[in-house]
Amino acid sequence: LVVVHKPRRLAMVKERDELRKTTSRANANLAAGHDFSLALRHDGNIACWGLNDNGEAPPDGTQGDFIMVAAGVTHSLALQRNGSIACSGSNDEGQAPPDG
Repeated sequence: LVVVHKPRRLAMVKERDELRKTTSRANANLAAGHDFSLALRHDGNIACWGLNDNGEAPPDGTQGDFIMVAAGVTHSLALQRNGSIACSGSNDEGQAPPDG
């Protein structure tokens, strides 16, 4: 059995697959703390909204190659593609060590 794909069909499949990657990544990576929210952008950076009393949600966001975000009451965590963890916010009980 030989399957022949037309170039146009292959281009449509590739375009659909790229759209799925961007859409699912943008929609699935949100986190909320007590008074702030985080969202993982499709480019790997993090957007932040809300209070930033402890540095947990910088108004300009966080630049990097992140793949996941999480939030506690007054701290935030982000997993980078290389496996390291970025922590910010309150660390009064060791919940967000600055070195990850």
